Amino acid sequence: MTVLLEKSAKSRSLLLRLLVARKDMLLRLLVARKDMLLRLLVARKDMLLRLLVARKDMLLRLLVARKDMLLRLLVARKDMLLRLLVARKDMLLRLLVAVAFACFHLRAQVRHPLLRNFSML
Repeated sequence: MTVLLEKSAKSRSLLLRLLVARKDMLLRLLVARKDMLLRLLVARKDMLLRLLVARKDMLLRLLVARKDMLLRLLVARKDMLLRLLVARKDMLLRLLVAVAFACFHLRAQVRHPLLRNFSML
């Protein structure tokens, strides 16, 4: 009977050790799992923060590029209007010179001795 009691005590002790070891292992797995989930959460938040910063940086770059392009277009438009204004003034000046030359030429022809007799001129 003592042998059975000893075997029973040894098997209980062994079962108790296995149970403690199992609970310890489960506790370690649970802690490791929570640590891994926490690390994944931190990594995810870090990645989202990086994406948000990159998105804001990209939007800022696009805004700056858009403003730069609008400024360039405005400068180009003003330059084109200035060139057109200069060309228009140049054309008017040329036209004025041409009209003055034509008037001068016409007066010279009117003074010609052959054309003096015509009273219409």
